[in-house]
Amino acid sequence: MARIEGIGDKQANLFTRAIYGAVRRKIGRVPEPMRITAYQSRLLAALGGMEMAQEAMRTVELIGCPFRIDIGSAVGRKAGVSEAKQMGLVGF
Repeated sequence: MARIEGIGDKQANLFTRAIYGAVRRKIGRVPEPMRITAYQSRLLAALGGMEMAQEAMRTVELIGCPFRIDIGSAVGRKAGVSEAKQMGLVGF
């Protein structure tokens, strides 16, 4: 059990409820760390964006589209992600 009580469904604002719904559809439940992160809506949005970017990169790598891989690598470099971290995504 966490020291900090997470935000429940009834206390959540509209944005947080939408995120909870998407996570519930994807994995079947809302993990406690996500409920705790919901205290900071901007952090919750940033983590969601990062997860979507990782999923997109994994999909592109599975498909093997060289154009999208190059574009994704360039965007990652511009954002400050090192080459080693980008290569680590391949096995993730």
